[in-house]
Amino acid sequence: RVSIHFVPDQEASALEAALEQHARKVFEARQSGNTLKVVVKQSSGWWLGDVDNRIFKLAEKAVAEVWGQKPLMVREGGSYGGVTAFLEKMLGAPALHLPMGQSSDKAHLPNERIRVHNLLQGRRVMENLLLQLGTCSDA
Repeated sequence: RVSIHFVPDQEASALEAALEQHARKVFEARQSGNTLKVVVKQSSGWWLGDVDNRIFKLAEKAVAEVWGQKPLMVREGGSYGGVTAFLEKMLGAPALHLPMGQSSDKAHLPNERIRVHNLLQGRRVMENLLLQLGTCSDA
């Protein structure tokens, strides 16, 4: 199993083709009696949020109020980029990824975890954000 995460302006089909080409080249060099089969089970596009969007600004404010410091905006891979891009397009509304974990949480790996403190703080951030959205007229 191989999972490929890519960045904006990269096309999934091009990366899939490059991976298959490389795998076949390495496999052929081994001169194995086995066969290689490449199957792409799922593919989706990338998503890049607009950090200047009003929703991002409200989320930034909510994080700062709960955690006591402004969040660091990091371009980090995620599992739902293609889904997020699809929903944004279909609903005609901006989307937001608001993580609650840490990089050490081992997301989607054995022994995945999230600290209870982070989960509770994340809930407070969401409450704060929803209150802000409910009281602003231009969100």
